[in-house]
Amino acid sequence: MRGKERTIHWALIALLCGGFAEHCSNAQQVYWADQNLSELKRSGLARPLLTNAPCSYVAFDQLRQQLYVTVSDAHPRLLRCQPDGSELELLLAFDIRHYPRGLAIDPVGGKLYWSSSHGTQASDGKIRRANLDGSGLEDLVTGMIYPFGMALDLASGKMFWIRQEDQKIWRANLDGTQAESFIALGDMSYAFAVAVSPKTSHLFWTDSGNSLIGRANLDGSDVRAIAALDFFSLDAGITVDPVSATVLWGDTINDVIYAAGLNGEMPHVILSEGVDYPSGLAVAEGPAVPPPVLGPIERDVNSIRFRLTGPQLYDYTVEFTDSLSPPQWSDLAHYRAKLGPINVVVTNSLSNAQTRFFRVRQEFCYCRGE
Repeated sequence: MRGKERTIHWALIALLCGGFAEHCSNAQQVYWADQNLSELKRSGLARPLLTNAPCSYVAFDQLRQQLYVTVSDAHPRLLRCQPDGSELELLLAFDIRHYPRGLAIDPVGGKLYWSSSHGTQASDGKIRRANLDGSGLEDLVTGMIYPFGMALDLASGKMFWIRQEDQKIWRANLDGTQAESFIALGDMSYAFAVAVSPKTSHLFWTDSGNSLIGRANLDGSDVRAIAALDFFSLDAGITVDPVSATVLWGDTINDVIYAAGLNGEMPHVILSEGVDYPSGLAVAEGPAVPPPVLGPIERDVNSIRFRLTGPQLYDYTVEFTDSLSPPQWSDLAHYRAKLGPINVVVTNSLSNAQTRFFRVRQEFCYCRGE
C-alpha cells in the first residue's frame, strides 16, 4: 500500500444543483500458495506467479511492494519477488531440519518471522527471524516440536503461533522473550495458521481438528468459533484484509478460498477456479483502480439523474446529503458489478432541497468465485 491502508481517489463534479460528487476506491489482491500444483497465484491473474515450486506460505511487504514466499520441499528456502512474480531471488536456503511452517512480516522494522520444524521428524521446532534481505538469521524461541503459523501484532510488540504438540496458541515478544502459552484449543485441535486484525485487536486461526475458524481478543479473552472449516482441511491458510474488514481462509479439502466478516458473518467462496490446496494466504492492495465515472447529469423540477459507470468486480454504494456542515449521508443505491462493468442511471428525488451532495464508494467485492 506504499505506507497507506487504502488508496483513495477524490473527484469533484459540479451538479446542476450546485453540489458535487465524490468517490473513493481500493483494489485488493489475494495471493495464495497451491502446494499440490507447486504454484503461487494471485487473484485476477490467469497465469501463476511461480511454477514448479511447492510454495507453502506468503507474506506481502506493503511498504516496498514486494512478495515473500517459502518453498517446502527437500530443499526448503525463502524467496522474494515483485507482485507479478518477476525479479525472483533466493534469500535463504535451509536443510530438512528447518522446514518453514508459517510466515509474517514487519515492514517497518524490516524483519521476517516464521515458524520452523523438521520436515520429516517430530523435532527441531523453533521460531526464527531475519532481515528482509535474508541476513541476520536468528533463532528466537527453541525447544518445540511442531510450531505452525505466524502472526504479528506490531502495536503490542507480540508474535503468535500454534504449538500442535500441546494444542495451544503461544505468544512472545518480537525478540522471542516472554514466550508463553496463550490460548488452549482443546484435545481435538489440529490447528495450522494464525492471523491478526490490528484494527479490531483480534486473533484468528484455522483448526481442522475442531472444524472451525477461531477468533479471540488479543488479550486471550472471548475465544469463539466464527465459521466452519471442513474436517481435516490440513494446512489451511488464513489472513485478514483490514481495508474491507474481512477474514479469508483456505479450504484444502474442497480447494476453495472463503471470505467472511470479522464476526464470521456471510461466509462465502471468493475463489475456486484454479485453487488446489491453498495453504498460504496474503492480501495486498493492488494497482490503482479506474475510478467510477459520473455523468452526464440532468435535473428537472423533481429529481436529479446521472449515469454511473465503472469496472467489474466492485461494489458501488451511492449516498447523498443536503449539507456538509456536518454531512448526514443517506444510502441511495447499491450495485454489484460481478459479470461486467457497471452502467446504470441513478435517480434521486430533490423534494425541497436546493443543493445536494453525492458520493460513490467503490470497493472490491471478492465476488469472482460466487
